[in-house]
Amino acid sequence: MTSLCLFSGGKDSTMALLRELSAGRECLCLIVANKGYSQLSDGLETKTAIVANIARGLFGQPVIVCQTSDQLFRTELVKCVSGLLRQGNIDRVVTGDLNHPDAIINYLRKRLSRIYRSTNFVSVGEAYARKGKFDPDKYLADVFKRLSLRIVGLRRREFAGREKMFLGKKLNERMIDKIKKLGIDPLGEDGEYQTLVVGLKRVRKHIKIESSVVKKVRGRDRKDQDYQIEDIKKWSFSN
Repeated sequence: MTSLCLFSGGKDSTMALLRELSAGRECLCLIVANKGYSQLSDGLETKTAIVANIARGLFGQPVIVCQTSDQLFRTELVKCVSGLLRQGNIDRVVTGDLNHPDAIINYLRKRLSRIYRSTNFVSVGEAYARKGKFDPDKYLADVFKRLSLRIVGLRRREFAGREKMFLGKKLNERMIDKIKKLGIDPLGEDGEYQTLVVGLKRVRKHIKIESSVVKKVRGRDRKDQDYQIEDIKKWSFSN
């Protein structure tokens, strides 16, 4: 059987995919795209092409792109997932949600679990729970052990005047220490930042960012807040 992994190219969805692959499961990466882009969070956009190439190039996994709109995002996502589940070979739907109340996995579970009773709906956060509560230290330790990351988006309200320090940087333990000192949640849920997986530890392949442009965007969910994103124009796989 196959796991359907909602995949954005960030650390959380990648950890979800890695756990499924480590369990010996076949995986299918579902990329949610809006007008040619994959929506990471709150209007932060990484081009679908690079997300698909991360899934194919770093992990060797097949990709399906689900087109959605801002207005009907969840409805169209449910329709897309439901269509894939009807094919009958998917028994797990997996996301990088870290168990916050409005997590998309909870929405998919609510809408689809009664229809597809043999399908499990799983968040990566559930694998890092201690006594029923998410353990961020355990999770981040595993992230740093397995992934090479790059910060590609910052919410300007929290990072005003500090964007140049963080945007486009490799994410590591020292970076997390700096972010914590600013009062930012290291998981990116409060003072928002977004990541892109640019490599796997102990694996030769990684993504080389050859050119990019920093630009300001308006938040998708928090529409009164601006973000800075690193719009990656050219990249390649390197050994």
